[in-house]
Amino acid sequence: MSTMIALSLACSVAAAEGPDEGPAHALQHTSTGFLVGEAVSSILIGLVGPKLVLAEPPDPLTCADAWCEPPGLDVAVNRALALQRPRSAGYLSHAFTLGLTPAVAIGGSILGATGAGRGRYALQDTIILLDALALSAGINSAVKGASRRQRPAFYFGRESLTEAAGLEGEAFRSFYSGDTAWAWTLASGGTTLAFLRGYPHARWVAVGTGCLAFTGGYLRMSADMHWLTDVVVGTAAGVAIGAAVPLLLHRRQGPPLSLSPTVGLDRIGLRLAVGLSPRMR
Repeated sequence: MSTMIALSLACSVAAAEGPDEGPAHALQHTSTGFLVGEAVSSILIGLVGPKLVLAEPPDPLTCADAWCEPPGLDVAVNRALALQRPRSAGYLSHAFTLGLTPAVAIGGSILGATGAGRGRYALQDTIILLDALALSAGINSAVKGASRRQRPAFYFGRESLTEAAGLEGEAFRSFYSGDTAWAWTLASGGTTLAFLRGYPHARWVAVGTGCLAFTGGYLRMSADMHWLTDVVVGTAAGVAIGAAVPLLLHRRQGPPLSLSPTVGLDRIGLRLAVGLSPRMR
């Protein structure tokens, strides 16, 4: 685990080493009115949405009304990764998912915007990222409440060793991992915004936030709080939501990004092309 943490922190340091001077492009729908409306909508979905769509679970909730039996792959991975004293790993995981990943994602936008002399872009990007986070949290809360999956520590009867000791309300909130989804939402959103803006250090934001979010998900499994499938689905949901909000609502002004195939004797791949008008070059 210490090796994983060291590699992750090295990636986050690398994310701060990219150049912070260069052009920054305007995005669509970044007026004050639109951003306020987007923020209010995201908060309402995040806070109110789950309460409207979920029925009250039975009290007490048992495996008769919940999802308890894990597939063999989840059990095998849990046996390989779960620590004998997982509580510290649980607390440490929050430092990665709720501390370091947001710091690099938001900090990358701030550095890119101020380095290009576009301070207002930093505020716009931060609002967009927080909106994506609120939306991700709301969807995750709804899925957790609907799926009622038992956490691995409770399944094996060792919850007293984890951060959930004494918190019976956490027993059936395993699917899918909220910490993982939140971290990947910010990692994906921060990376997408950095490329849309054209920040020169965008690739480093991608590497840094990706390493940190991955480590956070790994620690959630080591902490005996989530199964592998919880973390995999949380990663997929976070990446999708984080990329969707800026791509669907805040595309770059002017010609869009495009992907074109490249085929050669030594490579097959995709080339990212950005069409720019003469005055934007």
